[in-house]
Amino acid sequence: MTEYLVAVTPTGKVLVISLAQAPDTGWFLFRYSEGTFESDTWHDTVESAKEQAAYEYEGLVDSSWSAATGSLEEAVAAARR
Repeated sequence: MTEYLVAVTPTGKVLVISLAQAPDTGWFLFRYSEGTFESDTWHDTVESAKEQAAYEYEGLVDSSWSAATGSLEEAVAAARR
């Protein structure tokens, strides 16, 4: 089962960091709007992905993130609840 960190920005975009990657290959930060994929960026650490998200989306703080499991679609749905 894949693990994710998910957050919703103050403007309603869903952000997902995939934790399925091995530490030596990095992590992806995925961006969704209205449930539709918008973009992704690669990061060498989870913290770097969170920092990029905070830079892009004002008001997003570390406590905005929560854990989710399952498919990527399930993680996006969990963030919207």
